Amino acid sequence: MFRPEQFVVALRAEIGIDVFVEEIAVYLPEVGHTGNISRWHKSVVIRRDEVIRPGIQPAGSYTSHRSHPAHMTRIAVTGAAGNVGRETLAALEEYDVTPITHSEHDDIDGEVCDVTEPAALSEILAGHDVVVHLAANPSPEADWRSTVDVNIEGTRNVFEAAREHDIDRVVFASSNHAVGMYNADDPAETETMVTGHARPVYPDDPARPDSYYGVSKVTGEALGTYFADRYGIEVVNLRIGWLLSEDELRETQTESDEHARFSRAMWLSSRDCRNAMHASVSSELPESTVTAHVTSRNDDRFLSLLESERSLGYRPRDNASETLEGR
Repeated sequence: MFRPEQFVVALRAEIGIDVFVEEIAVYLPEVGHTGNISRWHKSVVIRRDEVIRPGIQPAGSYTSHRSHPAHMTRIAVTGAAGNVGRETLAALEEYDVTPITHSEHDDIDGEVCDVTEPAALSEILAGHDVVVHLAANPSPEADWRSTVDVNIEGTRNVFEAAREHDIDRVVFASSNHAVGMYNADDPAETETMVTGHARPVYPDDPARPDSYYGVSKVTGEALGTYFADRYGIEVVNLRIGWLLSEDELRETQTESDEHARFSRAMWLSSRDCRNAMHASVSSELPESTVTAHVTSRNDDRFLSLLESERSLGYRPRDNASETLEGR
């Protein structure tokens, strides 16, 4: 009798990315019951870009009427002064990028605009091919009004401007907090993680936000789906983990076990962040709407990265545990 664990190394080698044991079981329900290796090969499409979960269309099944990514050269980035925003600017140096910030910054040459001002925002976004929408109140402790004004109304303004100006693609910065209640150690406290076995979470699992901030990100994803279906805009929802420097990651390990493990699970390195942001604007999409998790390849992670690899070609290189161990 074969067990899913016996195929982890083999499947990793075949598709080129790390996978969970639980993901093997999703793909191979008969493994552990028959031990039939030929059935295993028939159950999984071996080519890396075609490894799919039931209900997800294979890569290449979607044909866009929009521009090829190679021609998406004018990119606007809202929230460009934030941590992820600055990494995004660094990742997109080859493109004609318009940074959009909420206030003046001496080190950023761009436009100043509040995303809650639709007319001004629309004027700036005219003529762009892609919008990377990062502007938000990023606090999981944010109250309802601030999340509605910036995270929901501001996001709607971005999509409305994209529709008005026939922008090809919107990359929406969603968050791990859209599914943060999965594996939470304490439902009353954000950014904690159970210390026992964690359930893998996939992009097509039901949303389980852990805060008003998480609710606002789920709403942003829903807006993206609506604008993709109704108006043909390509939408990439990136459920971003926790961008921290290596020193900041080490500092989190002095907190409680539940918080420390959460940071190890959600850690996103600078290098992996840049790679993900570049992939989100440069990849041809298998569907009009893609939702993908963006963390580093952390040992403690529970957000599956298979869809990120399949749809965006995102292959993280860093690992929180290895970084903390000095490897």
